[in-house]
Amino acid sequence: MATGADVRDILELGGPEGDAASGTISKKDIINPDKKKSKKSSETLTFKRPEGMHREVYALLYSDKNKGSCLLSRMQEDLKSLAPGHEFLAIGDAPPLLPSDTGQGYRTVKAKLGSKKVRPWKWMPFTNPARKDGAMFFHWRRAAEEGKDYPFARFNKTVQVPVYSEQEYQLYLHDDAWTKAETDHLFDLSRRFDLRFVVIHDRYDHQQFKKRSVEDLKERYYHICAKLANVRAVPGTDLKIPVFDAGHERRRKEQLERLYNRTPEQVAEEEYLLQELRKIEARKK
Repeated sequence: MATGADVRDILELGGPEGDAASGTISKKDIINPDKKKSKKSSETLTFKRPEGMHREVYALLYSDKNKGSCLLSRMQEDLKSLAPGHEFLAIGDAPPLLPSDTGQGYRTVKAKLGSKKVRPWKWMPFTNPARKDGAMFFHWRRAAEEGKDYPFARFNKTVQVPVYSEQEYQLYLHDDAWTKAETDHLFDLSRRFDLRFVVIHDRYDHQQFKKRSVEDLKERYYHICAKLANVRAVPGTDLKIPVFDAGHERRRKEQLERLYNRTPEQVAEEEYLLQELRKIEARKK
């Protein structure tokens, strides 16, 4: 004689619940068996493949629902309660689960323009404080910023080049190798080009004055700065005197030129000597 378990097996009614647990089958179980199935299927979470992700990639990430389904469903419910509105993607065959917003996908999302009122802009004039000719320019700015200072004026940084008088030059700065006109020309270029001595050397008037190197120009400039700092210093104050060693700079450049102008044979010989030196040091150890 067929038992209740056999009938449930034939009709695919699942495990025993309620009256079925005692071995009896109710009329409701036989007439409408799909209700329990639909209820169970609605409780199980389905994972949606994110837009833009290839099917093969998603298949590697999607875990088998038959493995650890109870633990996964519990964790999914906990995560959904913590982060409502998000779908969760199971990575591997077991937790942990990572929250992912599958609605946006992997494609570039277009800008979401709001319905707020656009801030008004105006075509307004401005002047650059770095210019001394009072030139007037125009650009677009927000209407709320009308009357404010030019925002890039804070980048107008200049180098403070010292100024000397005729008396100071004759008393402290006189040099037989330099005339006052040539010294004035050097300091004028230093103000114009912010102590960029390579540019100063390029713009230097070598026809009117003696031909000078970059080191000569630097040496003369810093020598005058040091003299003026000593003369104008208040007694008892710490002086920050700029120092430039022109001889050291010339020797450094000469060494670099010799290093750059080596022949391939000299480079190979140098490498051979270095290898021999390493061997000798290794033997000593």
